[in-house]
Amino acid sequence: MNCAIRLFVALVACVAAVLPARGGVVELDTVRSWGLPVLVIETVNHEEPRCEYVGPPEGCIGATTRNATKVPARLQLFSADIADPEPLYDSGDYVPDTAGLTVNIRGNTSAFIDKKPYKLKLQRKADLLLRGDSECKDKNWLLLHDDDLKSLFGLTVSQVVGMKWTPAFTYVNVVFNGDYRGIYLLIEQVRRNRDCRLNCEKTGFVVELDPYWWNEELSIKSLAFSATYRYTFKYPEWDDVTDAQLAYVTQVMNKFDKSIAKGTYPQYIDVASMARWLVAHEIMGTWDSGGANKYFLKYDNSDTTLLEMPVLWDFDSSMQMEGAWSRLHSDIFRRFFSNSNMELVKQWQHRWRTLTPWVADTIKARYKRWVKSEQGRGVEASRPHDNARWGTAHPTVADCRKQVNAWIKARKLWLDEHVDDFYADPCAPADVNEDGRVDVDDLNLVINIMMRRKQPFYRADVNCDAVVDIDDVNAVVNAIMSK
Repeated sequence: MNCAIRLFVALVACVAAVLPARGGVVELDTVRSWGLPVLVIETVNHEEPRCEYVGPPEGCIGATTRNATKVPARLQLFSADIADPEPLYDSGDYVPDTAGLTVNIRGNTSAFIDKKPYKLKLQRKADLLLRGDSECKDKNWLLLHDDDLKSLFGLTVSQVVGMKWTPAFTYVNVVFNGDYRGIYLLIEQVRRNRDCRLNCEKTGFVVELDPYWWNEELSIKSLAFSATYRYTFKYPEWDDVTDAQLAYVTQVMNKFDKSIAKGTYPQYIDVASMARWLVAHEIMGTWDSGGANKYFLKYDNSDTTLLEMPVLWDFDSSMQMEGAWSRLHSDIFRRFFSNSNMELVKQWQHRWRTLTPWVADTIKARYKRWVKSEQGRGVEASRPHDNARWGTAHPTVADCRKQVNAWIKARKLWLDEHVDDFYADPCAPADVNEDGRVDVDDLNLVINIMMRRKQPFYRADVNCDAVVDIDDVNAVVNAIMSK
């Protein structure tokens, strides 16, 4: 009987080591044997990061988190080679400003699921991707879930279209306080770092056209986009913004917003960077126009530098707009595609024409190489254990590759057919009710809004001067007459 009991216990231990149960402890070497680097995080007193989950106030959109606790911790990074017992990186135990790190839950709707995304803030700069270059060091890193490999797809598109900066990344297995938490994308955070991330001077800035502005301490009203969006600060952080900086950034963004309806926007933004950004989202077929981050960077506070759109971020809703434009095109930046100034459309079309001979084959080839790489094999081997840990059924690497290949083939054909369909329509900004024509209904709507009746303000501000008045009425009248 004792032998039988011992045998049963041994079998249970073996199964638990190979396929950890939800919330179960797993041996480090077992996780390493699955073929990915392993990130081991041990928090002080095994404290779990926590946060509050909040919905939007009336008139706003989105759901997100706030009051996330920053838990002190130690981090070790191990290779997949079990023969090497020493960690490749060790942050040391937490000592403020000296060693260790803090961990907190981050993200918006992505934080609502059981498998939480995390922000890692090291107390001393390091390159967790171990590239051997001191310029790659930073304190700020992210652990994101990428269970369907859409981030891999989006970051590949970013590289192919030639974005100014594509965050570097790798896939890791994470063990948190002895508990296997699954496969994560370890990636650089979108932040100013002149050496390796977003490059701007201290007099410059990075802002985001942000639907979650209501969860931020400081924001700037947009004069051109929906009232559900405002500009929020990414650099400098809101609590470092001086009154002078706030006034300067507000002035720059107001000028850009007003320039859209006037057709003078090339005076304020690097059109080529915006064209690349939009082409990338057309290739991806992005559905979530609110969740896909829209960053604007200005290098310094001189009059000679323009706004840029330097980086892509948030790829969860890609490959969802089959047979249609990305919603970033049709919802957010639609006024550029029916503008009196067609410069953005021309550069957008030109960028696609330069890509179309090779973009599909290049993306498919890069995916194929990644699938056969150590990373690809490691993710494939780890996927069953991740699914078992969280009770999910996420696709295999092979299935993700098939989806990308099918998408990019069909998407290229659709874009080739539709990218040249645009023409100048100087009356489009006066299409206040957005029904595809400019007529007396638009005139009545502007008059009603001018008389303070409740309607979407931003659509009636035809000349983008932040007020709805007789000038906007005249603009609509002139547009009707020109038709």
